[in-house]
Amino acid sequence: MSGLVPMHHCNYQITIGIERDDPDNYVQINSPGAKITCRILNNNTWVITSYYQNSGSVTPMFKELLIPDVTERLTLNITFDGVNKTNTIYCNGNSPITTPFYAIDRRDLPYPDFACGWIKFTNYVVGRGTFVNTKIFEITQTAERNFITSVGDKRIIPYGIDGPHNYETVNRGISHMVKNDNKGTIWFDVKYLDDEAYIEYLRDLVHNESWEVGIHYSESLNRMPLERSYELMENEYNIISQKIGSNPTTCCSLRNGDELTHATYAYDKFGMIWRNGDAGIHAENVVGNLEDRTWEWWKRASCVGMISPVFTHRTDEDPAIPWSISYPNFLTWVDNYNARDIKIVPFGRWWKINSNTNQANFGDIESNGKRTTFKAFTNGAYALANVNISASRNTKVYDDTSGERIKWEQQPDGSITFKVENEHQYKIITD
Repeated sequence: MSGLVPMHHCNYQITIGIERDDPDNYVQINSPGAKITCRILNNNTWVITSYYQNSGSVTPMFKELLIPDVTERLTLNITFDGVNKTNTIYCNGNSPITTPFYAIDRRDLPYPDFACGWIKFTNYVVGRGTFVNTKIFEITQTAERNFITSVGDKRIIPYGIDGPHNYETVNRGISHMVKNDNKGTIWFDVKYLDDEAYIEYLRDLVHNESWEVGIHYSESLNRMPLERSYELMENEYNIISQKIGSNPTTCCSLRNGDELTHATYAYDKFGMIWRNGDAGIHAENVVGNLEDRTWEWWKRASCVGMISPVFTHRTDEDPAIPWSISYPNFLTWVDNYNARDIKIVPFGRWWKINSNTNQANFGDIESNGKRTTFKAFTNGAYALANVNISASRNTKVYDDTSGERIKWEQQPDGSITFKVENEHQYKIITD
């Protein structure tokens, strides 16, 4: 289930039914930060189990919730808390259970997390069973409402390229993105900085086309002593910053050979966000790399507008080398998202925009039913502000700081949502 809104705090209400021929058969629900299983005993008692990894053991820890006398369907409430890194599960008035995020490398990140916009259901047939069917009746997502609430943007997908590899292996792919007003991250590797003409082209993307600088450390950090890895991280960060003229905002390393310790150092020392881990490209295993090997998954995902962090190496060859995507497939991938009005953006920008669901706030709010004014304060990226008014088609929104009229989108409850910039003043006029 995709199309959900990235949020730091939200609640998922999931109504499902399970058909099975053995009580050991179960359905697994992977919601953001959570690994939950549901199975039904022979007496119609549902067993809801929430797992979380234990640093001291390979066996996960868990908590269980027993719900008796469920004959057809059950509604689960899962509250995602990306600041405290917990999921709380409750249903039918029963006492809730709260567990840490399942993955250690997600719950111990040194910065708040947000839900990534999808929920996965997987059926498991075990023991003597032969089948299990999961009926999904309804999924809703809610968040705490204020008069003005910052919500995540489900119409952007984070993307970038490693290296970058030789100009002739990425030029057409980059040109197609730029032509369609898409942007990405370039995870620079010091081993690919020899061609000064090429580097100047990449600088232009960063400084004039709003692409983003990331860093791809030239070695696998987890294959060297920790202090040595810190030295390499600092040295190559300085090289990339000086060479490109802009500081990296996200990081990864050779063969994705890094871990939570490196992510913590990168954030504490340089303010960089980790590309990898359960909150990054490993949110859905295997498919974090856009390549021909994963193309069947990405073809379907891009057609329906599913959002998941992704990177690749080369875009222009056909057929592609390993870890890269063939040029026709890359064009299809870009065009599929554009057809659904979803923009491809740099990884760090995606993170900051959706982090505004925790960091943005609004002041100087005045409203009399016909005129509403307020000032927005964001983390530097734009935020999506939902204003709880009853709008009509004659409603007008103005950015009084820039003097521009703002496009807005009406929600099913009549409220409106629009982009706001840091320290800008806004005015809404409703006839």
